Amino acid sequence: MKNVKVLVTIVILIQTITMFGQLERQNGLSITIKGPNTRIDGVTPEDASGKTQHLRFLTEEYIEAKITGLDDTFYLRFNIFADEMEFIKDGKIYFLSKIENQEIHFTKLNRNFKVINVNDELQYFEINFKGKASLYTKQQVVFKKGKVAQNQFESAKKSKFIQKKDTYYLKVNNDELIKLPKSKNDFYAVFGENSKKIKTFIKKEKLNRKEITDVIKVVKYYNTL
Repeated sequence: MKNVKVLVTIVILIQTITMFGQLERQNGLSITIKGPNTRIDGVTPEDASGKTQHLRFLTEEYIEAKITGLDDTFYLRFNIFADEMEFIKDGKIYFLSKIENQEIHFTKLNRNFKVINVNDELQYFEINFKGKASLYTKQQVVFKKGKVAQNQFESAKKSKFIQKKDTYYLKVNNDELIKLPKSKNDFYAVFGENSKKIKTFIKKEKLNRKEITDVIKVVKYYNTL
């Protein structure tokens, strides 16, 4: 089924949203309609191993979320594989159109996602810390197509979803988003004129820049400078 762009402009409801199907009734909210039978490399997601289906989503259920610029509460599900925010209406899956810098806050999880433009492509990144220096996580799930046994000596392999290792990104002083540097010198260079202070801080606190919890501490410290 082809994607269809829908732009709905209706007066904002006073009543809080309580059903998925009411989501599009927001002023200026742009959504993309996607049918439930979209095919992936010649197979539907349902053809993949049932043991890996859940890997496609942040949560399997639709949960409460807040969207920047809108007052109401919505019920969304983050599809990591498709990099889309989903909701359901009339048995079909809808995607929110990505709006640059828009943030989605899953209230019960206390997890936040932001739409960032990377090489003219809008993508969702999870916010680890936000300030003049911000740290983001990019989650990725890929689809591996199965294999049919060609003879009695081969074993058939089911298609499956695979969760890849998270990738971390830094954004410092409104510069472009960059992948967290692996080398020590490149890591310090990201912080410009404060690189020596960062180096001293890491040494004093005995931090490991390869541990994301320690990187968050570094980013928090940078924001105090």
